[in-house]
Amino acid sequence: MKPTSAPTYYKGQACKVGKVTLKHNWRGAGLGKNYCRLYKCTDGRYRKVDKKNMKTCGGHNLKGVGKVSKCSHTTCKAVFVKKTKVVDHLKFKHHHAEKNGENHKCVYHKQNNKCNCWCYGKSNMIWRPYTKGGPKRS
Repeated sequence: MKPTSAPTYYKGQACKVGKVTLKHNWRGAGLGKNYCRLYKCTDGRYRKVDKKNMKTCGGHNLKGVGKVSKCSHTTCKAVFVKKTKVVDHLKFKHHHAEKNGENHKCVYHKQNNKCNCWCYGKSNMIWRPYTKGGPKRS
C-alpha cells in the first residue's frame, strides 16, 4: 500500500438542510426560524453549537460596560439595496436628549426586520441653547 501524497485534506460530508447544502465545517446563524442560534455542519450533521444559550436576536453582546438599556432617543433602520431584501447598511439617528447613555450599539435582526439600539455609559450632557441677550459663550 502506498502512502497518500501530502498534503491530504479531509473533505467531510456536506449537510443538506431543506433546499440548502452547507459545506463540512460550516458555522453560522441557523436557517429560517433558527436564525438566532449558532449552528454547525460536521460530517453531514447539522446541529446547534450551544443548546443552552440562545442569542437574543436584536439584542446586544455588551459585557463589562455597566448598565445597558434600550436607547430612549437613538434609533436605527436598515437601508436596502434597491429592489432587493439585501441590507446595504444601517442608518442611525442620534439625539442630544438621549437618556440612557452617551454610547450606543445598534443591532439589526434579519428575521423580523427590526433594528434596536442599546445605550450605555455616562449620561449625555444636554447643552443649554443660546438665547439672545443670554450669557455669552467663552
